[in-house]
Amino acid sequence: MKRLVMIATLALFVAACSSNGTTGAQSPSPTPRATESVRAANAVDVDDNVFRERITTVSAGTTVTWTHIGKNQHTVQSTKNLFNSNPSCQVKGNGPAFKESTNCMNPGDTFTFTFTAPGHYQYYCLMHSVPDNNPDTPPGGMGGTVIVT
Repeated sequence: MKRLVMIATLALFVAACSSNGTTGAQSPSPTPRATESVRAANAVDVDDNVFRERITTVSAGTTVTWTHIGKNQHTVQSTKNLFNSNPSCQVKGNGPAFKESTNCMNPGDTFTFTFTAPGHYQYYCLMHSVPDNNPDTPPGGMGGTVIVT
């Protein structure tokens, strides 16, 4: 009898130690650490000389947000002139002279556009890319594509 009580006590102790405090519930998913980035499917980071998500797929009616996380000025322009983050951007020179450009996207700026119809939408940075006419690939250099389903 004494042995049965010890086994029952041990079993209860093990069960209590392994419980997460809820009955029948699954353990919660781990919370991302501060160094981990959780990006929405409709978010594009504008970094120095690269769009971090070169191909983004969204449903019609979705708003995509580009966020400038780099140090240099940039633009987000449609190759078909459907959207332009900075229509009054004045690019001056090349290389270090880009820093003298005006009315362009600066660090911390965001730009949004809502895609209403299915299709492939190419975009590029006026300063760091050349648009191309292939709808299935992003423009060379600093370019990207939004695929709307």
